[in-house]
Amino acid sequence: MNQETLLYVLVGFLVLAGILVLPLLYQLWRTAEQLTIALRTLNSRLPFILKNVEDITGNLNETTTNVNARVAEVSSALQRVHGFFKLLPECKSRCGFEAGEAPPVPEKCPSRPERRQDVLSRVKHQHQESCAVNSGLCSAGAYTTPGRGAAGGRIF
Repeated sequence: MNQETLLYVLVGFLVLAGILVLPLLYQLWRTAEQLTIALRTLNSRLPFILKNVEDITGNLNETTTNVNARVAEVSSALQRVHGFFKLLPECKSRCGFEAGEAPPVPEKCPSRPERRQDVLSRVKHQHQESCAVNSGLCSAGAYTTPGRGAAGGRIF
């Protein structure tokens, strides 16, 4: 009788374990169904998501390239300005006039505007002859018209 009792206890334990495991198995089955639905939704939307990410990456790369180009332009301009201001004392000592001032203008200056370019080119030529060629300022074309920089802006 000992073996029969043990067999009944074992069967009862398995039935009880089955009853307790059924809700767990049901919950796993529902979770698997929900994951399947989520996976289908993700698979249907994933191409659009990847297309948007690709567009955003392209825009970001283009923006970065534009910003780098603008920074390089600003840096180049600042380096030129810095070089110009480093050469101001040398220009004063070699050319005999303050930076930002006009070189000596001929005494007889035509009043007609169309002849102004002739006078300016003659003054520029005189300026280049009087300034040392090795100063770097004259050879770089940094001649300034009265009150103007090489690019036409005001000199401070």
